[in-house]
Amino acid sequence: MQVSGPQFGLAEASGCEVPALAARGGGLDFAVLYRRPNLGAVADAVAELRDGSMGTMIAGGPDAPFRIARALEAGQHVAMLVDQHYGLGVEVTFFGRRCRANPMLARLARHIDCPIYGTRAIRLPDHRLQVDLTGPIEMPRGADGRIDIAGAMQAITSVIEGWVREHPDQWLWVHRRWR
Repeated sequence: MQVSGPQFGLAEASGCEVPALAARGGGLDFAVLYRRPNLGAVADAVAELRDGSMGTMIAGGPDAPFRIARALEAGQHVAMLVDQHYGLGVEVTFFGRRCRANPMLARLARHIDCPIYGTRAIRLPDHRLQVDLTGPIEMPRGADGRIDIAGAMQAITSVIEGWVREHPDQWLWVHRRWR
């Protein structure tokens, strides 16, 4: 895999862990957005375990978009989950039903003007994994040439829907995607 310049990697529901480990193992300067566990001792232990092997860990929170933007501007690659419900997000269609997606990835890609790739880990027999890199994903642009936020999130959501259709046995959502 040969990649240059800052870019986003979107990850599927199983998490950013395996794709981030693969990217880091491949020598990419990487940052991962994650949700910090509520228990302080657990959160510290998780961060300590992941930090050395996954690259820079960016905890979700009010300052996360700024930290991600700085990482991208510094040339790092950034990964985040994008298949979660976000009540204040943009409407997208997922499996024929409307839901809301967090537009942060599209907004930051618009600001930095960097490509967006998809990453996923596919479980194989004998406890093996195959990590796929998809993209760059074509981002719809407005008349001004800038990334269209809602269109970008629909394009990303469509990639994830295709992944689920390709390997439905590999997917389990334990949260309510549609509200």
